[in-house]
Amino acid sequence: MREMQLDRVLRERRNGLELSPSDVAELTELSIGFLSQLENDQVAPSPRLAESNRSRPANPYVRTAQF
Repeated sequence: MREMQLDRVLRERRNGLELSPSDVAELTELSIGFLSQLENDQVAPSPRLAESNRSRPANPYVRTAQF
């Protein structure tokens, strides 16, 4: 089984939702620089970061952008 590549998944999801990096930064409260590093496979999210974003309430104004 092929291992999921987080960088590719994030970029494809963002592009599929027609969101800019700054849109995602605002929705996730992460910096554009950090998101860029994630999309370019330069860093990996910590388990704490992954969990905090999973449990974060959805933004009611952007229903399709659930990350």
